[in-house]
Amino acid sequence: VSNMAIARSVKVEIPTNEAEEDEPSTLMGKWRKHYEEKKREGHQSRRMLYLCWALWVFQTPTQPYMAFAHIIPYIMYEFTDWTQYYVKVIYIFCVIQTLGNLVCVTLYSTRYVKTRDRPEAQEVRERWENAPDQFGLPMAEVPNGHLPDNGGIPWSYCDKCDMMKPPRAHHCKVCKACILKRDHHCFVIGTCVGHYNQRYFVVLTFYAIIVGFGGVVLTACYLSMLYWPEAVWTDFLLPVAIYRGLFGAMKGYIAIMIVHLYTASFIGLFGLLYFTSQLIIVTKGVTLYELAKNVPIRNNKSTNANFVEVFGNFWFLNFIFPMTIMFPLENDGTTWKGIKLDHNSNYQGSDVE
Repeated sequence: VSNMAIARSVKVEIPTNEAEEDEPSTLMGKWRKHYEEKKREGHQSRRMLYLCWALWVFQTPTQPYMAFAHIIPYIMYEFTDWTQYYVKVIYIFCVIQTLGNLVCVTLYSTRYVKTRDRPEAQEVRERWENAPDQFGLPMAEVPNGHLPDNGGIPWSYCDKCDMMKPPRAHHCKVCKACILKRDHHCFVIGTCVGHYNQRYFVVLTFYAIIVGFGGVVLTACYLSMLYWPEAVWTDFLLPVAIYRGLFGAMKGYIAIMIVHLYTASFIGLFGLLYFTSQLIIVTKGVTLYELAKNVPIRNNKSTNANFVEVFGNFWFLNFIFPMTIMFPLENDGTTWKGIKLDHNSNYQGSDVE
């Protein structure tokens, strides 16, 4: 019997560090990777939020003080004290409305979160992962009957939040939550605008136009009368004004007013842009998200009904005082009467924005 040599080949897998293989070799590549990692973690949105809130913190005390202590008394010196008093009252009313609605937009949460009183979400998830042998289960077997069709807009599943979300609710990657009737994420105020705080956002933008552009006009009149004859044009450049104001080459309150020309212009432009867009979408009964993603929403309600949906009854009173307690919203943001999806469209959109 001849001896037979049996050769066996052994495949040895040497573990490799995937992180090292993916590590960029160039400095630009490493910077780009670092930038993308920070972007995914939300560092950009946080920096924008800190910058915008620093603007609000600076503008809130300084602009009313300059108006009351310097601008109004100087440019209205020919008017009576009562006239100046009424102008100051109107001015402070607009400032309070701006700040009050800013606080309301921030504090009124419009998130739809998973809680213990919504047991249907996990059961629907289990049914999704473990499909039954027979399909066509009756609607009565859906837990709590909590997935109504809403006349054409069904509930859908959010894999980020691991729960069922209502119609017109969409996931925000910045807030890391599903937002009821999500309109957009506003980096200026640092939160999402949706079902419960859109009424305050619209009023905020309205008064931002008045406070912003009104402040620019008053400040420009004051500087043109008092400071422009002895100034040079470079004094009105923002870096030059800040530098000269800090090191004593320019009076402090003059430097602050020049800064106000820029900051108040930004606030006014912010208000004008968003107030115009909000009026259009509220009139149509849609959201900015639905317009941007081409969601085929069909709204059969009247213009007045669309305004009531956002502001509540007697919606125009919200521009005088927040009417949350007296005229709350009619729905909870999960059902939408008179609104349907156009099933003839080929909409296939991503939910995360």
